[in-house]
Amino acid sequence: MKISITSDIHIDFWVGINGPVNKQQKTMRLLIEKLLPEEKADTLVIAGDIGHYNHQNKLMFEVLREYYKDIVWVHGNHDLYMVSNSVKHKFNCNSFERLEDMINLSSKIDGVHYLNGNIIEIDGVKFGGCSMWYSYDYAMQVWNMPQAECVYMWNEYLNDANFIRVPYNGITGTIDNEAYSKEQLELLKKVYLQSDVIVTHINPDWENFHRKWRIPESTFYAFDGREMLKKMNENKMWIFGHTPDKYFYSHPSGCTMICNPLGYAIESWRDRDLSYQKFVTMEVGKLKSYENVFKEAPRKLSAL
Repeated sequence: MKISITSDIHIDFWVGINGPVNKQQKTMRLLIEKLLPEEKADTLVIAGDIGHYNHQNKLMFEVLREYYKDIVWVHGNHDLYMVSNSVKHKFNCNSFERLEDMINLSSKIDGVHYLNGNIIEIDGVKFGGCSMWYSYDYAMQVWNMPQAECVYMWNEYLNDANFIRVPYNGITGTIDNEAYSKEQLELLKKVYLQSDVIVTHINPDWENFHRKWRIPESTFYAFDGREMLKKMNENKMWIFGHTPDKYFYSHPSGCTMICNPLGYAIESWRDRDLSYQKFVTMEVGKLKSYENVFKEAPRKLSAL
């Protein structure tokens, strides 16, 4: 089975949110046609960060369904963002109300499948996963940073601290990273062994960070999935997003590891060559060389 792979679409950076629906759809089609890979597939996997506005995300899913029979997705950290007062008001300043609305909207589109601790089988291939969440483990274990310093770094460094909102006893605060990471990890544990293709937004393998990202701040790129990865084999594929660079390699367990982010829009994208950002098509269970596609290219850490 062949699948197309992408992540970190951030559709509202590519298509304006205020134009008429038909104009937005037209622009989305133009973008998608630039991103379609030469090798076609019936299934598209999106490893999180769809966009900041649910009504527009729904439009994008509908347009993508014109090209793909099935779409499998997990949410990313940006899919919890509340970036405007109107969004905050609509969802009672609760990021998880926004996410629930997005899940409900996508579920009404035939062929669009959301993963959150469940398995979806398509043409005999089992897709399982969830968003997952970063942890402080990399900074604490590799850089010997105390947890309190990690929390301070998160507040200073990541927009998640400003745009993810959750009410606590009538007071609006931000997300409890440690609790949410544990919650997502339990969901992943339920499905990863039974899945042929594991999908998470967050990278499970900090041991294969590109050299330039081996810094304490990269703890917000990854969770500690080392024990899970040891149980993988050459028939497994793990797709993730969130990281600024593309990744394609075989883990020592044999599992194929893939990250293929679209990222934020480049200026005047309609007139640019987007070949590097294209969706990539691969065959499940068969490691294939994509050296020309998955070459390392400079990206800013702000792609988080």
